[in-house]
Amino acid sequence: MRTRHAVPTIVAAWLLSCPVQAQAMVEVTRGGETTVFGSCMPTLAVTNRSDRVVDFLQVDLAVRFRDGHESIVELKSAYRYGVLRPIAPGASGVLKINADESVPLGGACGDVVGLRATVSVCESGAQDCRDTVRVDIGR
Repeated sequence: MRTRHAVPTIVAAWLLSCPVQAQAMVEVTRGGETTVFGSCMPTLAVTNRSDRVVDFLQVDLAVRFRDGHESIVELKSAYRYGVLRPIAPGASGVLKINADESVPLGGACGDVVGLRATVSVCESGAQDCRDTVRVDIGR
């Protein structure tokens, strides 16, 4: 015999398993990294799986090095107040460090032991889109 709570539970489980929720996201993953003049220059890869154009995206990355120091750097899709490089639905992009706007991380990529990321800015039109961004950088 079914209880009256079984139907809502089944519907909730079905909604949570729907792939539509995952596809409506902007996914950020680790990109390539190079050491330039002794300082690591990481990038992040972006795939826009939403139905909105992402005009600007910034992820702040905390990088922890083997010697214990940690540095925070801003990885951006473009210059904040310059020419934008929008990421259209279904398209990919790269978040990178604008070296002329930031302080070097102070360590080589081979010395990185930990990464932590937070989405600080996401704009689509005149709206905030941070709630649609999912970051998975590993480590």
